[in-house]
Amino acid sequence: MIAMLQLFIGPLVLTGLTLWAAWLALAAEADSELPRALSGQLAPNGGSVAVSRQLHVAHLACLVLAGAAAGTTVVWWAWAPLSGLARLVLAVGIVWVVGDLLPRVVAAVAPELTAPVRVMVEATVRRRNPPIYVEMPVPSAQPNMPASLSWTPPGGP
Repeated sequence: MIAMLQLFIGPLVLTGLTLWAAWLALAAEADSELPRALSGQLAPNGGSVAVSRQLHVAHLACLVLAGAAAGTTVVWWAWAPLSGLARLVLAVGIVWVVGDLLPRVVAAVAPELTAPVRVMVEATVRRRNPPIYVEMPVPSAQPNMPASLSWTPPGGP
């Protein structure tokens, strides 16, 4: 079972996450006319987060998970320290090249590819964002609590 996980499932997860990260990175390059700092962080329709920010966060999440899958797939801890480190750096480097660098180069060479890819990728990113805060009931009045320490949920009591 462990051998199957290391030889089949690990590389399959690694490949899938890396290719999805590349797909997201290529779609995120569709709005590269403006610097990312000037492109706006809020959605134009009053939503909480712009689609470009959602693509960026999903891309980073895929890269992190693909890097972890790469480290697990090469079983770096079972080798001598230098050999294990070399294997880990090589695996994570391949994930970075395929999942981040290559899509940016493709977008620079053929910018007409980014618009259709962005339309397809936007379907994979959730449109509804859960709120960052967690709504929980607040006790009405604590006798010894100052008013400055009490918390009310957004939208009023």
